[in-house]
Amino acid sequence: MVLRAALVPLVRSISPTHHATFTLSPGAPRWALEDRIGEWVVRVNRCFMGRNWYRPDRRDLRLKGFVFFETGKAGDNHHVHAIIRRPELADLLKFEQVAPHLFDPTVEDELQPMPKSLATGGQLHLQPIGADASDLQKLVRYDSKEMERGYSAYEDWCFIDDLTRQGRK
Repeated sequence: MVLRAALVPLVRSISPTHHATFTLSPGAPRWALEDRIGEWVVRVNRCFMGRNWYRPDRRDLRLKGFVFFETGKAGDNHHVHAIIRRPELADLLKFEQVAPHLFDPTVEDELQPMPKSLATGGQLHLQPIGADASDLQKLVRYDSKEMERGYSAYEDWCFIDDLTRQGRK
């Protein structure tokens, strides 16, 4: 599909660092997942960039990414695959420790107290993306597979910023 092929250079342009999978409890509606991810983006940006993270002159430093929506076979298990670039000011190790906890209440960090988790019953699985160009191509193909089914190709993905209140303006 032409749209899926065009996504690879678009995703590559943000220099992605991680692949994420977000889920909520089965039966949660898609809008709830969209809201939680949008709030997670805000929390991550504030955590790593400080209280002025939202200023226009800091836009290029924020978390960037693409999200791909999927629904389970039963139609009630909404989940999201995302290809993201961590905030420019975020240390790799700290990002990998803190970011999942801001969404997932089951992740514990013994080194420091964490802010309250966002989604009870939600999970975020975060993995670094390999350096090989074919790794990214495989991820984009996997994450965008719902688009190929042709249900609603243009509704199945968006920029991660579009899920935040700032992105909806």
